[in-house]
Amino acid sequence: VVDEVHLLADRRRGPGLEFLIALLRSLPSAPRIVMLSASVSNPADLATWLDPCTVVSQTVRTPALQKNALLLERGEKKDSSAFTLIRNILNDNPDHRVLAFVYQKKRASKQAREMAAFLSGTKGKDAPQDLVACMNAGAGWYHADLSQPTRAEVRRRFSASDDSLRVVFATTALMMGVNLPATHVLVIDPDRGGNEPSLATQEILQMIGRAGRGNREGAGWVILDQDREDLEIILEQIRDEKLPSLASSLLPAERSSLGYPDHEDPRRLSAILGLILRRESISSTDLLNLVASLWGGASLAADLPKCLRVLRSWRLVWEEPGTELLRLTALGQSCARTMVPPDLAAGWGAFIRDSLSSHPDGSGIANLSDVDLLLLTLLSTDTFKPLIRWNKDLDESMRR
Repeated sequence: VVDEVHLLADRRRGPGLEFLIALLRSLPSAPRIVMLSASVSNPADLATWLDPCTVVSQTVRTPALQKNALLLERGEKKDSSAFTLIRNILNDNPDHRVLAFVYQKKRASKQAREMAAFLSGTKGKDAPQDLVACMNAGAGWYHADLSQPTRAEVRRRFSASDDSLRVVFATTALMMGVNLPATHVLVIDPDRGGNEPSLATQEILQMIGRAGRGNREGAGWVILDQDREDLEIILEQIRDEKLPSLASSLLPAERSSLGYPDHEDPRRLSAILGLILRRESISSTDLLNLVASLWGGASLAADLPKCLRVLRSWRLVWEEPGTELLRLTALGQSCARTMVPPDLAAGWGAFIRDSLSSHPDGSGIANLSDVDLLLLTLLSTDTFKPLIRWNKDLDESMRR
């Protein structure tokens, strides 16, 4: 069972998921596969790839989900407006549970502390600060930096009808895959801030779709500025649940933000390394056939010879003499297992070889500082450049 199968289009997770499905289908005794999603607008395209395949569609949600927009006038603050809405929801019915999505982890904890202080009627030093105290007061937070047991405890308490926890401020860590008994969902931050793009309609619908499950009615709210230029478009997309067509993440990007040629795209190279790792060894012909069976396989198959030449030149893949079987080098295995970008692994491999040629005792590597390691990492790959732009102080320090 492949849940949230729309992640096939995700630039980070999609390639691995697509290769996994292709591997399962290539087994001598292939299993039956059930794929689930609430966010696929073009299931017929997936069915064509998976043929033979049966599409089962359910378009009516029972009970129906109420989709609402809270439009802010100029000068209104979204946080204060969200707090007022949450308080009204909680006061309306003691059984109501609210899940509020914010962009940043710090915002999640900050909002939860402020809500806990309000619900407990405390201020200043008397207001609850740690997560347990805040949950006891009625509000908690949830994000990927919390430990697994802590996240499980937040979910458990929010799911218990007799627990004091009635509001959880969460990042996208709760957007998919976890069903919680929230009657209401608020998307407080549909815009991610900085240079990040707004949440896609698919992501917003995934979030508000957390409201109401089973026999429980649900209502979703999206907070938007009334004077934004794309307001009508967003409202129409949410109302009519207009989703973009799903496409393989292995297809070449229309505009590569990092400027990689298609045959050096880290996503594609990582997927090929992962496939060879799982097979231990594979002939070029079998690899080509397997790649061609992918949803985005036609494009990748055309670039496969170039991709393999790059991986060989980077010393991540080698061909066993006399057998023509492709295998991963030790460096290639480490790269595939740790999900490190292939160009980064290749850069580090070249640096280590150069360092050992001048310092055979390894002292050139052993004496590297943390800043040296960071600088070498940034020099070896373009994958992390977007991260640098988010931290001006780091960028300036690196330049010095």
